[in-house]
Amino acid sequence: MIIAGYLPIYALTGPSGRLFHPMADTMSFALVGSLICSLTLLPVLCSFFLRKHVHEPNIPVYEWVRSLYGFLLAGV
Repeated sequence: MIIAGYLPIYALTGPSGRLFHPMADTMSFALVGSLICSLTLLPVLCSFFLRKHVHEPNIPVYEWVRSLYGFLLAGV
């Protein structure tokens, strides 16, 4: 959505177009780069560094829903 906000800048002509095209390019590349980084690199790094410190609590409601889902899935 943020990149879509920069798309009208590419329709500008004249001095304003020459002035704002580099800004729109920079913002678009930065946003796409951060999206790629957050979808690929950060989950891998989190799995390496946060592996030892994650403890899942025992929640009875969650366990009940999980067993019910398993039962219904086996029935299907």
